Amino acid sequence: MEIGQILKNFVKECSEKLNLISIVQFGSSTYLANPNDVDLVFFSKDLVFESKDYDKLFIIIRKFEKKHAEVVFDIAGGKRNKKAKFEISIIPLSQVYNKYILDKIFLKMLYSDKNKKILFGKDIFSKNVLIPKEQLIQTLIFEINHSLRGCLEKETRNDFVYHLFKSTLKLMFINESESPKKMELLSFFNKKYSEIKLPNNADKIIKNKILEKDLWDVVKFTNDCIKYLNKNE
Repeated sequence: MEIGQILKNFVKECSEKLNLISIVQFGSSTYLANPNDVDLVFFSKDLVFESKDYDKLFIIIRKFEKKHAEVVFDIAGGKRNKKAKFEISIIPLSQVYNKYILDKIFLKMLYSDKNKKILFGKDIFSKNVLIPKEQLIQTLIFEINHSLRGCLEKETRNDFVYHLFKSTLKLMFINESESPKKMELLSFFNKKYSEIKLPNNADKIIKNKILEKDLWDVVKFTNDCIKYLNKNE
């Protein structure tokens, strides 16, 4: 079965059984012709994504993984039960725009993603969110520390190098009215931040083709972005 039909059936069952206000698809799967990975956000009607909905979600996931050998799911990039052709990541979140929401940067990225698709419910992105430079710098520092810890394990090193590079690029456009697509990030970055040098292997890193030497090039790149933001604060 095609991934589009599997996704449609999955969204339908989740919308019927979970207490959700909206299901949103975002990222490269919204514009690529044949995506292998799909990113979804589940917005709860409650202030927290409750344990009963997690239980129901896990049951639905196990059902679809058993029925479709070509699909595997994860929650917010966590551990997957198997390897499969198509990977679907789910990020469960509380009500959008409540005063307790923690990840305003992620919310801002969703708001700026003009290719996002509302698969269920209503379009809840009615308010723009501006991220102060102080919070942006803090997030970039967190991303470096998080990625360096992940790079301690050889088998996960490349994934974390790719994550840090892509995250840094996206964060540098966080307050733009429209986020560049993945393959536009390098050209957009060169135009806006010509004084910041990209890693030597940037065109390969953005395609997740990582060499061992790329780790410290990417760390230096993120550090240079932090210094730039701090200088221009």
